[in-house]
Amino acid sequence: MLNLRHLCLALLFVCAATIFTAAQECSLKPDQAPALRGFRLGMTTQELQEKVVGVGGLEKADEVGMTETTLYPFQMKSKEDVSGIQYVKLTLLDKRLTAIELRYDGSTDWDGVDQFAAKISESLQLPKMSKGRFGFLNRRSRTLECGGFRVEAALVEDDRGSLTLSEGGLKETVEKRKAESKAKGQQTFKP
Repeated sequence: MLNLRHLCLALLFVCAATIFTAAQECSLKPDQAPALRGFRLGMTTQELQEKVVGVGGLEKADEVGMTETTLYPFQMKSKEDVSGIQYVKLTLLDKRLTAIELRYDGSTDWDGVDQFAAKISESLQLPKMSKGRFGFLNRRSRTLECGGFRVEAALVEDDRGSLTLSEGGLKETVEKRKAESKAKGQQTFKP
């Protein structure tokens, strides 16, 4: 009976160790997040304006301090940064770049999301991504959570690649601010 208990504990330990090593840890901090096509998390609106042409409105934020803009290759000053790109979507919070999404133009064919995610991890020198979720537009994705930022690689629309780099907690911060704005509106409402 005692030996069976030891055997079960040993088997449990081996299974736990296997699961733990399968999901690689990423301890990189936000300032160690990779740059994507010349864009880096934390850039200011002024720094962004230096990289693009004909893009206004980066200073105009909504009620929670968020600004989103989509850039097309012709709007980027560096033509080296646009190869294979359909568009770049930038999200700013409090006039700082907090999310970057690269949507690729489909000029590279991928055998699946695992191949695409592996290439992203290799190119950006990041640990392997884990399985993501199915969501908007039936996105098949792989994600990596690091110490303060998140990377998501997905295949969307006609198996085109999509790569998103965002600050950790961004979604929660925006949701909290929206709830506070809503509550303030309800408090100050006068019939």
